Amino acid sequence: MCHRSFLVVVFALAGMQGLQAQQVLNPVWSRTWTFGQGDPMGTILTSADNHVAVDPLTGIVYTTIDDELEQFGPRFDLLYSFTSNGDELTPTPPPQLGSVAPGPDDLQNVEHTSDLAAHSGVVYHARELNLGLMNGTTGSLHATAQGASWKFGMGKDAPFFLQGKVLVDDGTVFAVRSLTSVSASLHALTADGWPLWSRSYPGLAMFTDAVIIGNEILAGSGTTIARIDRTTGDLIDTWSLPTSGYLRALATDGTRLYWLAQSMFTSWGCMTVEGGAIWSLGLDMGITASELVVDGFGRPWFIGNAISEGEPPLLVVSGSEGGIQAVALFTYGASMNDMAVGAGQVYITGRSVAGDIGTYLIAVSTDITTSVPGSTAPTLGLYPNPANATLTVTGTEPILGHRVLSATGQLLDAPLQNGVLDVNDLIDGVYLLEVMTVQGIVTRRFEVRH
Repeated sequence: MCHRSFLVVVFALAGMQGLQAQQVLNPVWSRTWTFGQGDPMGTILTSADNHVAVDPLTGIVYTTIDDELEQFGPRFDLLYSFTSNGDELTPTPPPQLGSVAPGPDDLQNVEHTSDLAAHSGVVYHARELNLGLMNGTTGSLHATAQGASWKFGMGKDAPFFLQGKVLVDDGTVFAVRSLTSVSASLHALTADGWPLWSRSYPGLAMFTDAVIIGNEILAGSGTTIARIDRTTGDLIDTWSLPTSGYLRALATDGTRLYWLAQSMFTSWGCMTVEGGAIWSLGLDMGITASELVVDGFGRPWFIGNAISEGEPPLLVVSGSEGGIQAVALFTYGASMNDMAVGAGQVYITGRSVAGDIGTYLIAVSTDITTSVPGSTAPTLGLYPNPANATLTVTGTEPILGHRVLSATGQLLDAPLQNGVLDVNDLIDGVYLLEVMTVQGIVTRRFEVRH
């Protein structure tokens, strides 16, 4: 295995104040339900049953909602479906997702959907069944379609409660779920549910998320990305993300890997399959970030619920080149539980109103802008210029991100920390510094002479 070095192109910290006023989302269409967000039960989060997925072939949007008020009812999840225009396709009564009915030993059946995916008219749902305090969970993967279904069991894990993931494309389904709490695991199945391979990866902690890119699966564990052959499950390589945060989600535009991590602040970025950094950005937003998708413009979208009680959740959309374009912030509802992307729209589901049991699903157009109009142009000072070892950068606005370009437009590695740009590794010559602020992007020319 090879551990590759990485290039941090954009990485800066800024407070939420002054970044941009939060905007209220204007949905293309929306649906609400008067249930599904009841009080949590034990270690099960209220949002655990609430997911959304889009079938890339049919464009149908699916969402799961807990059937009653969490503790009441059979604890199956109801599956609702809509066209991309918001037309209702849900059968009457709505299909129930679940495998274990309440019994004498568990009158409430603490089972939930941990992830949702759809492909070719089939809905795939990863599930976790809580076996009781310190007794762990059993995981399973289900396929649900009209008149046909199958189930794949993934064993027991103790003592932790896990969130399994499911990936699907033409002909193959992948379950991201550990068999133990010690090492990461992946499982591959045919679209009909027949096992192809099941592999564990000693030395790697449980995978948080994974994506399919070409002939590989890229799976994340902590700050490590594992490249895995999708045909055999063999580990090809590992490399590290340019962040100190813990990985929360992965996404892809089909060729590049996008990542989302959380620590004291939220960080996200874009990398090549081989581990080369394209850009990265970190901001102190006061949220716990979760789901990540990439729209047709190559822009990452992610959601996060506020750390401070009473604050609204956030939808964050950044430019296709990360911090080099401004960041747009949107709010809706009392929580954002899950997100999925379709053709020209992003779908978000969560709790309607704080303290309420209601659930919402909204469709948001991807035809939005991530530019921030400014009333005054930001100023940027550089000294000394020419520079020898370091270049001090000053300005009237907080710096949210930067990149350094050669005279021919080549992206270069020159870290900017605490207002000081390190140019030690740059050869003598002329360069461009691009800086992103809340008022826009400023470009300045500078020279290096050692």
